[in-house]
Amino acid sequence: MAEFLAEIVPKYVESTVSFLQLLRTIAKVCSFSAVGDSILMWSHYASKHQGFCIEYDLEKFAPGDTFLRNLYPVIYSDELIDLAPWAEKLVTGKREDFTTTFPLLGVLQKYEGWQYEQEWRYVSFQETPAPDLARPMPLPSRVFLGAKMFSSKKNELLAICEKKHIEVLQMNMASDKYHLLQIDPNINAE
Repeated sequence: MAEFLAEIVPKYVESTVSFLQLLRTIAKVCSFSAVGDSILMWSHYASKHQGFCIEYDLEKFAPGDTFLRNLYPVIYSDELIDLAPWAEKLVTGKREDFTTTFPLLGVLQKYEGWQYEQEWRYVSFQETPAPDLARPMPLPSRVFLGAKMFSSKKNELLAICEKKHIEVLQMNMASDKYHLLQIDPNINAE
């Protein structure tokens, strides 16, 4: 029995690892947030307020658009998701109990301490990985410039947005509290 297990278990483990690696190849995940004025998020994700934030109006998407169908709210928890039962079904070959959507839970769960992000994730599983990661998107409804964005980058984005008729606002730190304000990007706020 020990010889049999020593021979068969590594094969199961190898095939499961190969499948999970394939899953990582075919899964496409992009994160979005319902919050645009979080000081923490501007610090973490926008190069310490030097970047920019793009806003999309979801009402501009056609009903049934694949983007909307693949957009999910992140689930915040202090518990880790246990994918072991799913992997066991994969290994044991119990195909009738196997669901390909279960791994979706693995990419939608995040530690509850990140709840302030109000994150949404676009998740797509492609059977054949596409080399081109481009996806058609509507024009942004607005672009927000970071409070510490370099002038050269600011001017570059302003020119692009002007050509495309996209509203631009500049984030600015309030002087009396920890709060971000939205101002006209052509005004030099101090």
